[in-house]
Amino acid sequence: MSSREWPAGDQAWVDAYRASLAGHHVPAAALALRESELLAAAQHEGAPAVELFGDASELAAEDAAELATVE
Repeated sequence: MSSREWPAGDQAWVDAYRASLAGHHVPAAALALRESELLAAAQHEGAPAVELFGDASELAAEDAAELATVE
């Protein structure tokens, strides 16, 4: 697994996070940076994403409010 690749056990959480952000006009660069931050935190803690960040759709809603551009 590369340092930029989510563990298989987190893939469903990541898929739900990405799906929840779809349609919120989050720039690709901002999304990539945010995912990189989340992955780094998960790797540092050695814990599943759901344990660290909670519900993927709730975190995505918070991130969309912060990262989305108005269109």
